Amino acid sequence: MELISRQKTMQILGNSYVKSQEKDGLQKALKAYEDSLKIREDKEVRENLEAVKKAIKEQEKKEDKNQKNNKDNKDKKDKEENKDKKEKSDKDKKKDKSDSSEKNDKKEKGDEKSEKNKDKKSDKKSEDEKNKEQGKKDKEEDKANKDKEKKNEKKDKTKELKDNNSSKEMSQAQMKKGEMSDAEEKKWLKQLSKQQSTFLYRLNDNNKFKDNTDEKPW
Repeated sequence: MELISRQKTMQILGNSYVKSQEKDGLQKALKAYEDSLKIREDKEVRENLEAVKKAIKEQEKKEDKNQKNNKDNKDKKDKEENKDKKEKSDKDKKKDKSDSSEKNDKKEKGDEKSEKNKDKKSDKKSEDEKNKEQGKKDKEEDKANKDKEKKNEKKDKTKELKDNNSSKEMSQAQMKKGEMSDAEEKKWLKQLSKQQSTFLYRLNDNNKFKDNTDEKPW
């Protein structure tokens, strides 16, 4: 009686596990039915046991399918995530490349601009030096021209002074010559005067003699 009661208890417990819908309810029901059958063979318990075994197989099959589906889903999700990551990585790389290229272009443009500014600055410096050198050359030429003008002016003044002195000397010489000429003229006049007196005297004598010839002897 006690065994029957225990066997019935295990059967009822097994039935309750089946209805519980717990994750391991079928496994607990399986054990309860097996324990019940160990106490006493029962057709209903045996049918319940076979039904639980079949349900367990279906559950395992379903779980395997779910696991497979989950795995497939996980693989698909991982694949999609990897694809997204790859696309994102490629996009980032492309962006980095574009940014790097743009940065390099900016750098090249900056270097080119800097080089142009450097060349411009160098040209300006060269032109400034050229202008400075030209200015220095112009100053030297102006100085040389001024020195030449001063030299020519000094030379002209010296020549003018020399010409003045020469003119003065010539004037003095002419004046002296003029004085000598006057003296000479006086001397010649004096000599001429003497000669004239002598000539006139002779002429007078001749006239006197002529008059005497015209005189009558008586």
